[in-house]
Amino acid sequence: MYRIVFVSTYSFAEPVLKNRLTPFIDLALDRGFSVVLVNPAGGNYHRSEEQNFLHQSLDIAQANRGNFFIRTVRELLLARKILGKLPKDSEVIFMTVPSMFLLFLFQGFHASLKVLDVRDLTWEYLSDRSLIMRHAKKLFRVLARWKLPQFDFFTVTNNAEFKYLCEEVQVNPEKIIQCSNGITFAQFQSLAQVDYDSPSKKSKRPCLAYVGNIGVAQNLTTLVEAAKKLPDVDFKIVGGGSDQARVEEAARQVPNVDMTGRVDWAEIPLIYQYADILWAQLTPDFAGAVPSKLYEYLATGKPVIYGGLGEAVSVVDEFQYVEILEPDNVPALVSTISKMLNTQEVCQINLSNREKIQKKYIRELSVERVYQRIFKE
Repeated sequence: MYRIVFVSTYSFAEPVLKNRLTPFIDLALDRGFSVVLVNPAGGNYHRSEEQNFLHQSLDIAQANRGNFFIRTVRELLLARKILGKLPKDSEVIFMTVPSMFLLFLFQGFHASLKVLDVRDLTWEYLSDRSLIMRHAKKLFRVLARWKLPQFDFFTVTNNAEFKYLCEEVQVNPEKIIQCSNGITFAQFQSLAQVDYDSPSKKSKRPCLAYVGNIGVAQNLTTLVEAAKKLPDVDFKIVGGGSDQARVEEAARQVPNVDMTGRVDWAEIPLIYQYADILWAQLTPDFAGAVPSKLYEYLATGKPVIYGGLGEAVSVVDEFQYVEILEPDNVPALVSTISKMLNTQEVCQINLSNREKIQKKYIRELSVERVYQRIFKE
């Protein structure tokens, strides 16, 4: 029986991390593996009472706030504390990053099998416009190229990450397994119940919803500025994150913007049911990433507006009822919302999008393929 240790600097209170790791842990337990989760305290794993599961939670704050220097120091200290809690007798270590310092400080030579889950190439997102950031990026690239080859397997979420590991780090493609973000089968079943809310055209105002992380990468002030120009449309922002205070301040005097904070997953399908349009965005510095919420949006069958460039565009381009815009372009967003609300698309559910999500982006199926490759089962 394998003993597999999952490592992250994010807690299970962070939906992105919880959604990513839960299928990996579930399928490991189903295989009879012994599982240890090492990460900051917060949130809950739904099978935490099982005999083969152990949670080494650390009562320390996450490091996803503050300016560049403060966040760097916090992430460095957090990564050291997390790595200091790793069991020394583990056969398999599965480390998931966007935390670059977790990667840079990792010394897992005692494990017979080391797997790195690359969810974000965060060092590549540093801006070239700042001299300090530019030099930091060069340093972090050197550290990444030194550390990455020390792992036995890599999982990546998209083609851009696959290409980066192959071309920039010269990782053997046979060691890289694409495991796209997506939704769990249970989430898909819930979202497949979302229907066209017929009263939306009769007894309520049109509604656009954003559900997800509120961070610098999303720049939700774009949505707030659009709301100012569309006073007859309700804008619902659901989620939390490092940029939440700034967005709340921007929306304070905008009466048609409702910010709810984070809510339990059980409430999310109802939010999608109520919305006429779903919106997401990533600024140009994050063009290599794909927002995981897009898969939820598409599974609802509702129309989607995406502001972004790069890898996410290649993903959503295969779906219908999706409008792709330049990020941070408020006039284009306002125009697109108005156009969508005056078409039949907002009165229909796109079943084709649901079918594509079911075939290609169910997390359990992707994780099963990863385990088959790693453990040769």
